[in-house]
Amino acid sequence: MIKVFRERYRYATKKEKISILNEFVSLSGFNRNYASQVLRKKEVLKKLSTKPKAQNKRTVYYDASVRKVLEDLWKLLDHICSKRLVHAIPETIKNLERFQTYKISKEIKQKLLKISASTIERLLVPIRKKLGIKGTSMTKQNKYLIDRIPIKTFGEWKDSQLFLRII
Repeated sequence: MIKVFRERYRYATKKEKISILNEFVSLSGFNRNYASQVLRKKEVLKKLSTKPKAQNKRTVYYDASVRKVLEDLWKLLDHICSKRLVHAIPETIKNLERFQTYKISKEIKQKLLKISASTIERLLVPIRKKLGIKGTSMTKQNKYLIDRIPIKTFGEWKDSQLFLRII
């Protein structure tokens, strides 16, 4: 149906287009603006191929071992945000190696030193979901504290008049 109307609409004059559009809207039930868009667009034919499209799969750079070490560092640093974690990773790795409490291979260490905050966010999403951690703010409105803070309004700013005696 759209093909027929589109072909008629394409070669019609302005008055004919109005009548074709009215007819198309009544038959299709489309909104008038959407119907005019549908009729103006060129028909795009999709090429049907017999072969499935090959997807470009990227090689995983931060594998499960990096994710495990990152998770351990994140837990060690008390679940800090990724932007802070990026800057804390080099110092933490240095301290762990110095006290020999946690062994990290050179390859994993190099990857962790290059990692960005957004990549850390993506890698920690499943762990955060599992733990039920959301980024809640620690600042909350305290009704009683607000009541105790004195606020001066314009009515309270009336200063007494000053009388001077000049000799």
